[in-house]
Amino acid sequence: MRYKIKRKKAFTLIELMISLSIMVMITSITTVSIKGFINYKIRLTNEICKSEIHMFISMAQMYCYSKCREGKIRVDAKENKLLFIYRSNTIDSYSLKSKVLAEGGFSNNEFDINFSGRIKKSGNITFKDEKKVDNIITIHVGTGYLDEN
Repeated sequence: MRYKIKRKKAFTLIELMISLSIMVMITSITTVSIKGFINYKIRLTNEICKSEIHMFISMAQMYCYSKCREGKIRVDAKENKLLFIYRSNTIDSYSLKSKVLAEGGFSNNEFDINFSGRIKKSGNITFKDEKKVDNIITIHVGTGYLDEN
């Protein structure tokens, strides 16, 4: 006479605990990696934005120097733009796409560039990133040296 052994078709408690702990480890590693990637992306877009603002100001200085004209750069926080203006005409503009531009640290939110391409007064341009952290670009008088904070 043969006896049939019945097999249970369920998992043991140890098997469930091991599979659950593996899933928790994979989830925690993935979460940490995603947060690191997001922080890296924000830092990278901040650096790109600062670099583009530097290039925009340098372009305005070169325009004033090459044409022997005076111009100004206006910080327009409402439209989230930097505007390069000669007399009352807008020559060029730079729009901050994913950043929020704050008011400039200048009178009337604009700074002048003389005919030799030098900035007449110092101040700050501030923009906020996705985490609402202020990124400050300081503009120095004369040489046009720009400093990032």
